[in-house]
Amino acid sequence: MFWTMLICDLLVPIILVIVGLIMYKFPPKKINFFVGYRTNNSMKNDKNWEFANKYSAKLLVILGIVLFVISLLVHIPFYNSSEDVLTILSIVLCSLQCVSLFVCVFLTEKKLKKRVDLI
Repeated sequence: MFWTMLICDLLVPIILVIVGLIMYKFPPKKINFFVGYRTNNSMKNDKNWEFANKYSAKLLVILGIVLFVISLLVHIPFYNSSEDVLTILSIVLCSLQCVSLFVCVFLTEKKLKKRVDLI
């Protein structure tokens, strides 16, 4: 049970790193409603679009690495714990991972608003 929960809790950070690297290496070229960092600010013009996608991709990679380390370190003390404890731990970690995605959006939007030259 421990290993299953650990692997499940590491999936989101691994996916964040992979998606961040792909977005950074191959950002969407044109503004669209399907792929990329899509907010009103990022879709105002091409400069905003390019900046927001590169910046959010960097944040996703950093966030994924940080969440990977945190998830791994948090799991270690619970190696011999019961199924109930591991379930609660996974719920807490999953919640932290979800909240951190909103932090990524918040930081990108904040950075976009500071860049008056791009508006």
